Amino acid sequence: MQTRNLIIRHAEPEDVPGMWPIIEDHSDQNKELFIRRVLEKRLLADHYIPVALLENQVLGYAWVHDYGPHIRTGHSTARLNDLFVSGGHRRKGVGHQLFQAVKSWCDARQVRWLQWQSSAAGLPFYESLGFKGDSCPDPEHPFFEIEFSAKKKT
Repeated sequence: MQTRNLIIRHAEPEDVPGMWPIIEDHSDQNKELFIRRVLEKRLLADHYIPVALLENQVLGYAWVHDYGPHIRTGHSTARLNDLFVSGGHRRKGVGHQLFQAVKSWCDARQVRWLQWQSSAAGLPFYESLGFKGDSCPDPEHPFFEIEFSAKKKT
């Protein structure tokens, strides 16, 4: 697969049904509920749902949201909730481009920390990006964090 024609953009309503097959095996929701929730979240300024498209087919998506400025420090923390790539398109740069889009969104919002946890299946991906997870109360889902430069929101 060539990723040079890959498009990464914020999910549009027509993209959302194509996200379901990617998450279906990892979700305890039904398709209609998933679609409704994504359509609602994509409209919120503090949520970003980038999709990876190739010839109008959704190959992957991510979902991150900014918790907003901390009451004492003014710095924001964002949480990466999802980053999924369809099985046939893994290890081809799609996840990397989605992760870069998440980092760029965080940087543009002056987020100080990006945090997430990973399943065991996702660990090789994050390790390939140079990250090592820390143990946390859920040892099967290590904790990751990126600290961006100290930019204070006003």
